[in-house]
Amino acid sequence: MRHKRIAACTAAALCIGMLTFPASAASEDFPAWASQAAKRWEDCGKLDQSMSPEHVMTRGEVAAAIDRVMTYTQEAENRFTDIRAEDAHSGALLRLVDAGVLQGNGTGQLLPDAAVTRQETAVMLARAFHLSAGGQTDYTDAAEIAGWAEGAVSAVTQAGVMQGSQGLFRPASTVTYAEMVQSLTAAVEEEGLTTGLIVRTRDAEGVLAEGAARQVNDGKFRVETVTASEEGYTVALSGLEALTGQEADSDGPGQPREAGKWMGVQLQLGGLVRVETLTYSRDGETWFQAKSSDALSEAHRLDSLMVYVNGAETADIDANEVEKISTLYLRQGEEGPAVKITFHYTPASGESGTSE
Repeated sequence: MRHKRIAACTAAALCIGMLTFPASAASEDFPAWASQAAKRWEDCGKLDQSMSPEHVMTRGEVAAAIDRVMTYTQEAENRFTDIRAEDAHSGALLRLVDAGVLQGNGTGQLLPDAAVTRQETAVMLARAFHLSAGGQTDYTDAAEIAGWAEGAVSAVTQAGVMQGSQGLFRPASTVTYAEMVQSLTAAVEEEGLTTGLIVRTRDAEGVLAEGAARQVNDGKFRVETVTASEEGYTVALSGLEALTGQEADSDGPGQPREAGKWMGVQLQLGGLVRVETLTYSRDGETWFQAKSSDALSEAHRLDSLMVYVNGAETADIDANEVEKISTLYLRQGEEGPAVKITFHYTPASGESGTSE
């Protein structure tokens, strides 16, 4: 797991929910060399149904495709004369500009509707995924590769993200949607299971679950840091108020009937992750597990959940607990690879306030 793009910010979130996407273009329409990659995009709900595999990509469309598998959150100031806020891909374009992936043409234009070339695509992918390489390529048309793209073409070639055919890279040729899907899939696989994690906090307190006999007490807190390592992600949470948890009746599939403090968290995974099984561990033991047949039905991407940060046996000792570590595993299938997310919660001592 390399070069993770990580962001933490505050927003409203749901209790336990999943974000679904509209029906996608069929992966079986893609050529054989791109069919497996297209199937992954389809499974993750990210395949664009409006594009055929042969569709020639524009700079704006490539920016949107890259943005779909990344976790960029900040947009650059719009100083481009050909980008309007209402344009379809303006947000993705400005996020890629902010991330240093995309640049203008030097005359105040970003050219969102221009067809993108293979060498331009190589530069964008090399920047987005921090790919570098040593040495030169052995393409027979290497002399046709622009000087500003030589390093990127070498990098994406060595990483297996883009390949030529019959000894040619064809740097000035346009890029189809099938080629883009194949290249982005290879880049994500080079990166790891995910390309980043966005964590947003929920600022609701005392939510009454429908049909429950008692309230669920949601403490106020903030996300301090989100860090990535080979083991997964660690989310540091700090409490703004030491709230006493109340006994909570079950208000959803897999939720326990225990006292304790819940924290609302919204997660967004980058990459090509289809979550099929959600498993929580507490103190090293599995607490609950939800599969795609229940809490995660018809879902492809985790949207939000309630993080169980205390696990006190009685409500009386909830506010006295100093810190809690809970672990969440988001797994692709019963035996598939998992994303590990560790939540380290530290309540504030005598402080109060609201989440920023």
